[in-house]
Amino acid sequence: MEQRVAISIWNDRSRPHIVWIEPWGEDYTILSGEKFIISTVGSDADTGPWFALVETGGNTQVYVERGSYPQVELDGVQLECGHNRQAAVAAGIWNE
Repeated sequence: MEQRVAISIWNDRSRPHIVWIEPWGEDYTILSGEKFIISTVGSDADTGPWFALVETGGNTQVYVERGSYPQVELDGVQLECGHNRQAAVAAGIWNE
């Protein structure tokens, strides 16, 4: 039986914030006041999919410990890796 698990990450900072999805190393930049929803699907009925978070001053790492390649959404729209990366560059939190 498939289970979908989701986590939301809301940026209450005054500047952009980078969210990394691991183990794929994909980056998504979340602007001030925005909320991402990250979801994954797993089929193990006993343990199900789950996430682990690492929060630092500069970014959030979301590890998909169990589950499929995740979907990242903002306001119901699926995002691609590199979303708003230019905003992170402009804020000085992304090194090109």
